[in-house]
Amino acid sequence: MEKIFGIDLGTTNSEIAYLEKGKPVVVELEEGKYFIPSVVGLDRKGNIITGFEARNQYAAFPEDTVVSIKRMMGSGGTVSMGAKEYTPAEVSSFILKSLKEKAEKSTGFKVEKVVITVPAYFSDVQRSDTIKAGELAGLDVVRIINEPTAAALAYSSADNSSEKVLVYDLGGGTFDISLMEIEKGLIEVMATDGDCYLGGDDFDRALRDLLRSFLPGGDFQKEDLKRDARLKNISEAVKIDLSTQSLVKVEESFLGAYKGKPVNLEIDVSRIDFEKQIEDELERSFRLLDSVINTAELESSDIDRLILAGGSTRIPKIMDVLREDYGFNVHREIDPYFCVVMGAAVQGGIISGEELDRILVDVNSHSLGICCLGVSPTGELNPDLY
Repeated sequence: MEKIFGIDLGTTNSEIAYLEKGKPVVVELEEGKYFIPSVVGLDRKGNIITGFEARNQYAAFPEDTVVSIKRMMGSGGTVSMGAKEYTPAEVSSFILKSLKEKAEKSTGFKVEKVVITVPAYFSDVQRSDTIKAGELAGLDVVRIINEPTAAALAYSSADNSSEKVLVYDLGGGTFDISLMEIEKGLIEVMATDGDCYLGGDDFDRALRDLLRSFLPGGDFQKEDLKRDARLKNISEAVKIDLSTQSLVKVEESFLGAYKGKPVNLEIDVSRIDFEKQIEDELERSFRLLDSVINTAELESSDIDRLILAGGSTRIPKIMDVLREDYGFNVHREIDPYFCVVMGAAVQGGIISGEELDRILVDVNSHSLGICCLGVSPTGELNPDLY
């Protein structure tokens, strides 16, 4: 039986997994690393580099490094590295090709057919770009699956229980909220909503703005690619630390010069400071959660459990609101970083013929409608009448 791998092509990080004896296995891509950063760049010789190598050069060579390309999928735009322009699908294909090569080396299996996850609120154009990226990487994309649906697959079992499950999926660049009914192995998506521009990148930016407020004003606040890249890296590291610490000390030397003197950054950032900075973004996610529950004509008490997916759900404030304010039974037994890719591996196993007793019924995330052209009194079609 051929293996169909599951891939989570994320905004910040990407992973690949497969099914082995009915259980999803996340591939170790480098020693002790089960993901690669979704970063692509050009090295000093002009060669394409990806993952940790590309991320490590970002602060020094931001003009030759591309981050968060997932947010540009379907935009029709391009990004530049060196003297060449690349489409989002091309940049994403470099990430997928790296996953393919590393997985083949790690597992000994050929990686040819894959299931790739996308945000539930991705448009058809964005999904087509994702498929194109896979094809450019030499992959046969047999299925595109919504990320929150994949998370539910990772948690589901083939028992006879019946439950309503809400998936709160907050990743590096996108947010999805999906309500599903699971009964006897049948997973049916009842309602879904999301925001393709809400995630960890926005939290990093908010924290970066806070850090920048402690720097000199005037010309020093003008755009500087290298300084902004350093501040982004600092912000991301502080954000991660604040998930487990209430206070983080920032000490960064020589961010530039101002009036002939070096500018250093030495401040303490508290979790309370951070939560205040991202208050509006978190509230947007909770409004979308409310919308999904209302669409299904349910109350929060009707939800049997809520599943957390995506690395940004490690922010303590999110857990506090979901548990205390909404009263949800919150689950994160499976690492939120990996439950989406594990679900994609389960879907790959189902397609390849594994006996898993799970059936997936998904919904379109966008409304569909029919438009009829009006007819003029003379019997001619009039495009201005509907």
